[in-house]
Amino acid sequence: MPVDTIFYIFVAVILIINVNHYRKCGRPFFSALMGGISGVLFFIPVSIALKMLGYSLLINYTTITVSFLLGIPGVILMGILLLL
Repeated sequence: MPVDTIFYIFVAVILIINVNHYRKCGRPFFSALMGGISGVLFFIPVSIALKMLGYSLLINYTTITVSFLLGIPGVILMGILLLL
């Protein structure tokens, strides 16, 4: 199975889980914003750590968008799929 297909499946699953989680929160927009910001802030050290291991997780609009929409699980997913 191609890595792109695996990525799209995991993104869809994580996005559904995030939407359900944020919908149940008392302040869904604030919680989603904090989750997105934490994902972007987590992306930077993960990118640096992977660069030290010899892998390059590029910083572009797509990776920043995925890390913002999916949060920390999205960053972990991109790191794992990079290693495959």
